Amino acid sequence: MAGRKPKPTAVKKLEGNPGKRKLNTKEPVPAKGMPACSDWLMPEAKKEWERLAKLMNQMGVLTEVDMAAFAAYCQSYARWKEAQEHITSVGSTFETDKGYQQQTPWVGIANTNQKLMLQASSEFGLTPSSRSRIVAGNGKAKETEDDMKKAVKKAGTQARKDIQENAPVKTGAYAKSWAAKTTKETANAMEIVVYSRNRYQLAHLLEFGHALRKGGRTRAFPHIAPAEERAAQTLEREVEKALR
Repeated sequence: MAGRKPKPTAVKKLEGNPGKRKLNTKEPVPAKGMPACSDWLMPEAKKEWERLAKLMNQMGVLTEVDMAAFAAYCQSYARWKEAQEHITSVGSTFETDKGYQQQTPWVGIANTNQKLMLQASSEFGLTPSSRSRIVAGNGKAKETEDDMKKAVKKAGTQARKDIQENAPVKTGAYAKSWAAKTTKETANAMEIVVYSRNRYQLAHLLEFGHALRKGGRTRAFPHIAPAEERAAQTLEREVEKALR
């Protein structure tokens, strides 16, 4: 099929999914083992392999099944470097028998392997443009935050609907109004915690949902009705799903 090749999901996640398109959740995910360096690679190719393989494996863009593609990158790099060294040593042109200046074949070899090297680099997110879009450090990709935000918003909406429709009749309209307000505040609190990007606070989020589910046995929510308990369970399930 014609058109631009799809970018691997692992690279999209590192870039933060700038296009906001739905990620391919059914893409085959190979084991994260480190591929072995091939014996037939040129010495310079092996050096390049050793320089990058471990880091790329930690980033999640190099696995055992990527051996051939990464070997192609390393070999192209080695041949490109070899050609450039020849050009530096003897020049990019030579004089023919008839006295004309002609481009040395090493220029073509360098250009060809430079193109192959850059193409392979882009497959792994190693070019400057793709690297500039990668989210580094301990922050989570923005698409993950967006998914969490949507999950919490959806859960909060469902929870308020459940409370308003199922609050005990004997408590009257006041109970329905109070329950809806309480759950809305709970959803907002969860959203704040999700955006904190802190593992401990994410754990507190689940604990908060657990405390909410306990209902009348907590001091913070002493008037929670059975309907709110069901709504809280819905909230907790949705949040746990978003955190997987």
